[in-house]
Amino acid sequence: MMVEPLSLSMTFSSDGDGAAQTFALSNGLELDDEIAWTMQFPRAVEVGMAVEMPVTQQDLDEGFNQVLAIGVKTPVVSIA
Repeated sequence: MMVEPLSLSMTFSSDGDGAAQTFALSNGLELDDEIAWTMQFPRAVEVGMAVEMPVTQQDLDEGFNQVLAIGVKTPVVSIA
């Protein structure tokens, strides 16, 4: 199941509301923790934006001609 809402970009704020949670890349750059899923496969699995697919040795030997991924997103509905 996909996490909602899912951050797609960094958060910029000028209101001074405390520091955002961040994670560091290997080059020292720090990014918002909410977008870690875009660069860390295990995090993408956690938020529903990636899957792990088991493959057999035969699959590896024969290879793949095509991998098709289909996603369906339902609208986020607010309960008033």
